[in-house]
Amino acid sequence: MKNLKGILVVLIGVPLLIWGLNILIFPKNDGEKYVDEYINNSVVINVEDSDIDFEFKIKTVYTGIQTAFLRGKISGRKVKTMSFYDKNYKKYFMLFDILYKPTSGTIIKANVNKYDLDSPDYGTKENPIPIFMLDIPKYADNPSYMKAKITDEQYCNTVKFYLSYMMSKREFKKRFEKNN
Repeated sequence: MKNLKGILVVLIGVPLLIWGLNILIFPKNDGEKYVDEYINNSVVINVEDSDIDFEFKIKTVYTGIQTAFLRGKISGRKVKTMSFYDKNYKKYFMLFDILYKPTSGTIIKANVNKYDLDSPDYGTKENPIPIFMLDIPKYADNPSYMKAKITDEQYCNTVKFYLSYMMSKREFKKRFEKNN
């Protein structure tokens, strides 16, 4: 009887514990539902990296405990970001998953969400406006730049990741689930 209880704990209890820990420790928004809305509400603008308070980071965003929990690993994704200030918009911007590190004074053609651009809550040093899709005309003739240029699929995946794991629950509810 003790063996049966032990087996039931392992087969039922441990997966439920992992599921519960994922919900408590690694909260996830339902970002996939709102990717198209976020992208369709974006505009193309030109911003300039004026190198004021330049910051380049690689951080890991944890997305949950792996199902192969016996390995003791937590799944995550390394996200390369670069923050910069644009003197024309007088706002801070943050490039996500950048492939090239632009030099100071580089003009960047960027897809930016209109809500983020217009909101006083975004564009600060603490909460820069995210940029996921960009073009840097200065590098357009470079063959390696052309190979590294982000595709529409990569753009959608990065937006989905941002909405699901990086945007705060409070902000996500405010923007997308206001009627729920």
